[in-house]
Amino acid sequence: MSAKLYVGLAILLVLIVSLSTYLITISIVGNTSTPRTSTSPSGTTIASSQDTGRPLAATFTTSGSKASSVNTDIVENVIEVYGSGVAYATPDRVSIVLCSQTEEPIKDPREAYANVITVAAKAIDAIKELEGVEKIVTLEVKLYPYYRWVSGSRIFEGYHAIYRFSVEVSDLDVAGEVIAKAVDSGINVIESLRLTFSREAQEKLYEEALKNAVEDAKSKAEAIASNLNLKIVGVKTVKLQEYIPPREVYPIRFKVEAVATPTPAPATPIEAGEIAAAKVYVLVVFQIEQA
Repeated sequence: MSAKLYVGLAILLVLIVSLSTYLITISIVGNTSTPRTSTSPSGTTIASSQDTGRPLAATFTTSGSKASSVNTDIVENVIEVYGSGVAYATPDRVSIVLCSQTEEPIKDPREAYANVITVAAKAIDAIKELEGVEKIVTLEVKLYPYYRWVSGSRIFEGYHAIYRFSVEVSDLDVAGEVIAKAVDSGINVIESLRLTFSREAQEKLYEEALKNAVEDAKSKAEAIASNLNLKIVGVKTVKLQEYIPPREVYPIRFKVEAVATPTPAPATPIEAGEIAAAKVYVLVVFQIEQA
């Protein structure tokens, strides 16, 4: 066989191989252009493709209805109610702030200091003799120069001195005697008087107010539930919203001028009365169900 014939056969073979490859490619493209679909007995439609390189698309629907999203949030049957509670009581403590101070500047600082210290010491000794005095606390001791301005110039006048202390008593009648003893001893300033509560009383008032707040919340929840044909079956959470502690009442501030007279000062009448001593607010979440 001649060389020309071999060359011709080789060229023909190449053409046949090329044509076969082209036809196979067209067949694959044609088969992947239209996906096959199948339907499950429950009505779920799934679209698929022979081309594994492309993602599968799936749409899930319930039989006889349109596709819809499902809310996975859990809906609880609860009622949220705020409750408030108040505890009423009469203050069992009186705190009095007393002060001995110079009225006019004194040239000698030792004399100014000695004047107020002597008066304060005498008053404290007299007050300590009274029954019902819980504690005496020194609040301030002060000695300072005093100047007066004249025609733009500062003129030294002398020294002022102050001794301030507080007295806490557990009896309102004793509080009046404390003031009388202080004035008799030379105290010239009654700075304040406050009616308060002891620590033990504050704890009891808190518990009482908290109990009243919870009962108030429960009463409100039951009223709501009964009007909606529901019933309370439990408590999910309880949260303390706010606690207002017992407040100090009847603050006063006045000045007593020392009077040179042998007549003892009368006891100061002090009336307290029952007050709203503590308040508590709670948030209670009740579990409910159909009655």
